[in-house]
Amino acid sequence: STHSPNPLRMSWKPPPQGWLKCNVDGTWTQNGVHCGIGWVLRNDQGKMLWMGARKLPKLRTSLEVELEAMRWAGLWFVYRLSDMIISYLKLTL
Repeated sequence: STHSPNPLRMSWKPPPQGWLKCNVDGTWTQNGVHCGIGWVLRNDQGKMLWMGARKLPKLRTSLEVELEAMRWAGLWFVYRLSDMIISYLKLTL
């Protein structure tokens, strides 16, 4: 018996050298009362730098869940970057 690879299986591909890559995902079911979102930030070596996951009240569609995962990851980066800028300014003043 031969085993053929699953064509739907995806594997992580690193970003170009010196870059970071953020992957997001969401989970949604037709009959569930909750959905889940998550993201992970890795460097070009695959080292996880930051990640987040959370449960939400059910959204209307799986697309909404995926978009919410992207929005949440983006907001986290904006807040994190602003904290780093404020910390830098405090050190230089």
